[in-house]
Parts: sequence; structure tokens; C-alpha cells
Amino acid sequence: MAQSRTALIAGLSAVGLVATLVITMAAFPVAAQDGNLLVNGSMEGGYSPQDGIPQIQMPNGWRAWWTEGGGADWANLRPEWSTSSASSGYGERVVAGDRAMRYFKGWGTFTAGAYQTVGGITPGTNLEFSAYGQSWSCLEWAACNEPRDAQGLPPRVWSTNNPGNVHMKIGIDPTGGTDPFSPNVVWSGVADALDNYLQFRVSATAQADRVTVFLYASQDTPAENQDAYWDEAVLRVGGAGGAASGGEGGAPAVSFGVAVIPTYPPQEDGRIIHTVRAGETLGGIAVAYGLESAQAVRDLNNLTGDIIYRGQELLVGYVEGASPDAESDEETGDDTEGEAGGAAVPGGAAAPGASGEADAEADAEGSAAAAAAATTGEICVGVYEDTNLNRTFEGVERRIGGAGVTLKKGEDALASYRTDGVSEPHCFDGLTPGDYTVEVTPPRAYSATTSAVLAVRVEAGASQSFDFGVARGVAAGAAGEVVPPAAEIEPTPAPVLQQPSVGNRILDFLSQWIGVIVLVLAGALVVLWLAWLRLRR
Repeated sequence: MAQSRTALIAGLSAVGLVATLVITMAAFPVAAQDGNLLVNGSMEGGYSPQDGIPQIQMPNGWRAWWTEGGGADWANLRPEWSTSSASSGYGERVVAGDRAMRYFKGWGTFTAGAYQTVGGITPGTNLEFSAYGQSWSCLEWAACNEPRDAQGLPPRVWSTNNPGNVHMKIGIDPTGGTDPFSPNVVWSGVADALDNYLQFRVSATAQADRVTVFLYASQDTPAENQDAYWDEAVLRVGGAGGAASGGEGGAPAVSFGVAVIPTYPPQEDGRIIHTVRAGETLGGIAVAYGLESAQAVRDLNNLTGDIIYRGQELLVGYVEGASPDAESDEETGDDTEGEAGGAAVPGGAAAPGASGEADAEADAEGSAAAAAAATTGEICVGVYEDTNLNRTFEGVERRIGGAGVTLKKGEDALASYRTDGVSEPHCFDGLTPGDYTVEVTPPRAYSATTSAVLAVRVEAGASQSFDFGVARGVAAGAAGEVVPPAAEIEPTPAPVLQQPSVGNRILDFLSQWIGVIVLVLAGALVVLWLAWLRLRR
């Protein structure tokens, strides 16, 4: 009898030990192994309904936020949250691993995102938050559909049919608040990130023992398909720090991690026209052309808001002698002495006077402007399937989609691009002369056959093109070094953290140790069963 009681006590103790271990690991987490202070920044962790709402499937560690109402009946609708998976054929919607966070709404717009609060932060610590974001916006799905018959994969879809003017950004509340509209939030730059992942970055200085990071996406106009994707979110110690306007600390350190905006030379008629690319904003374009503000671009193009779209042509200035004011002066014969210097016109150029000296100066400055346009260079990149493993692109190999390309200068990632297999080579243009590094991450199930890291020296006015080979069934590193994406660069050591939720820690712990836990519990149950049998005798 005494032995039976001992066995019973041992079995109960084993069960209690397992339960205590799970709760302890959840309540007192260890320091992040990769320097990332976020729970499940990779978006790979289990997805479950938030607050019991089946349409809001959130990855562990994250909570959804959204606004509803205000204006038209299609505006600010609650989206649905789920995951996008590379293993299901949507590799272009994933940066690394198999999953990315996705939220979407049809025939409407949303202002929504996700947030996570991180504790255990020492006030005054500088923190840098980064995340990769991508959007898809299409007025009519059929017009954006590109059939993809090979291997039975789902069709690719692109934002080619009147996208709904998407705005994506990330932010940090250094006080730990959970209101995305709080004036305390420090925001990154804004981009539409249509069809290709762009990396957003922002830095802030912690003002409390916890901070909150936000993911944000919205649209201005409704469309049949409105999707936002986020992946590889990282919060690390470091960065320039800062606070929102009016907050304590220095000026906010906000950035848009891939803003490389090229400038265009003057056209024959003297106008300087900029063609908008994905991710560009009026403010960024104004800075690129030396204008005082985004308002100068609005004035030149009779715009009343900040909405621009890919492929749109914007007037950003004139070469001297080509402005409308100059043409008006010529027609009226206004060559009054004393006005030869001309009047300033939007775009930073000056309208000419009527003297021959002013005309000569205008011609000289026009030539200088054209010369200035040749002071930058570009790097063009393509990824091909190296089926014969000869490490040479022969012009007939198939272009490959789903490869990640990162352009770096030193340790700073300037731009990121995910290949689609159709529109390559992709060019990073408007680059100032100097040394750069191109890093390529092969698609899933592929390895590099050529070097995946290439050092490139950009020369003024030069365009250089490089093709990287990948193939199935080739050991990684056999023909060249395979490097991780920019989000996986060696991190800064992280402090010990108090994670935002015991429940989420329990789920993460169970997902990693479920096998051991099942074995221990099974053994404990066997001991209890045997003890119960002995007690019945």
C-alpha cells in the first residue's frame, strides 16, 4: 500500500512538474536568440482567432487593430487577417520561411494593421524597428490575373488595374501605448509597396519600460482586391533614436529603407519630367530634385492631395528658358532692363530675362543640368535557372521568380526586390558613384550556382548588368556563398525581455517542446494507472 501511494504521489508530481515548467517558461522568457525583441517577427508561428473572431487569424505575439466607419459606405471596413504561404504557391508574398501576415478586404478600403508590445526595456534605450511590407490593389481581379499553368500553381496577380492608392508604414510608440493614432507614435516613411516587398525602418528612444510597434496599411479608393502583407519584422537595440514631434528626446529618426529615387534629365522642350515608381512619395520626389517641399510638386501639377501612382509623369521643374513664364515674356516682348535675371519658377530654375547674356547663361545651365543627370549610375540584376550548371547566362534560360535581391552600401540595405520571372532584369538606378554590394537569396528549393554576393563599383553614367544562377538539387554553397536576407544579418545582443503575453509564450513553448511534453505526460499517466490498479487490490 505504501508503495502504491508513493507511485501515485510520483505520478502527480510529474504532471505538476510539466505544468509548472510550461507556465514558468511562459512567464519568464529568456533573451531573444537572434537579437530580435519581438515574438514571432518572422510571422511563422501558429495562427489563431483573435478574441474568438474567426475572420481575424493572427500569428502568435501580434494583435490586429482597425478603424471602422467615417465617410462612404465602402470606406474603413474591417479587413480579414490570415496568412500567405509559399508552400501553397504564393512565394512572391513571402520574404523568408513559409508564411507572411496577410489582411485583405474586397470592394472597399481599410485602415488597419497589427501591433505588439515589448516589455523589459530600459528607458532611454535607442531601438530600431524594421519590417518588410507589400501590397496588392486591383480594381478588377480579371484584369490583374496572369495565368500560371506550370505545376498547377495559382495565378500570379499584379496591381496593374487602377490600384487604390495604398499607404504603408511602420511605427514605434516609445511610451508603450497601443493606440496607432497617438501623437507619441514615431512613423517611418510611407510607400505603396505594390507587388514587391519593400523594407521599412524607423528608430525611436524608449520613454518607458515597454514600447509598442505598429504595422499600418490603408487605401484611398475602393477596389475589388485590397491586400497588405508583412513579414520579417525585427526590433533591435540600436539606431539613431528619437521621439515624435512634441515628445521627449531628439528629433524622430524615421526612414523608408528602400527609397532610392532617380532623377531624370530635361526633355527637349526644357521641361524636367519625373516618372513615378513604386514606393515613391511627393515628399521624396521633392527632395530628389531639390524642391522646397511636396507642395512645390503639387503646384507644378495642379494636384490637390498626395495621391500619385506608378507610371505617372510629374513636372518637377524647367531648364532656364523653357518655363511658361519665359514663353509669355517672349510673346509680349517684355525685355525691360533690370529684369534680366528673371523670376524664380517652381523646380528651382529661374525664368530668363530677355538679354543675350541671360540667354547664354540659360543655355549653359541647361547643359549643366543635362551633365548632372549623367553623374549617377545603375545596377541591373536578373536571376535565371542554371539548368546545365555552367554558371553562365546564355540568354535562353528561364528567368526565375521568388528570388530576393538586396542592394547594400556598406552594412546599410538601400533597396530590396523580389523577382517575378517576367520583368527582369530589375535596375537599381539613380545611384551615386561608389562601392555597393548585391546579395541574392535563391527561391525556396533552389540553391545558387554562381556567387550570391557581388561587390560592384558604380561609375557615373554607367549601367551594369549581372545575372545570378540558381538550380534545384544543388548543395548550397557548392558554387558560391548563399547569404541570408537582409533581415537575418548578425543582430545586436538583446536584453532579457518580459514578453507581452503569457498565453502567447505558452503557445510558442508548446510548439517547440510538444514531443517531450507528450512523452513525460504519457509516462506520468502510466505511473498513475499502475498506482490506481495496486490501490484497488
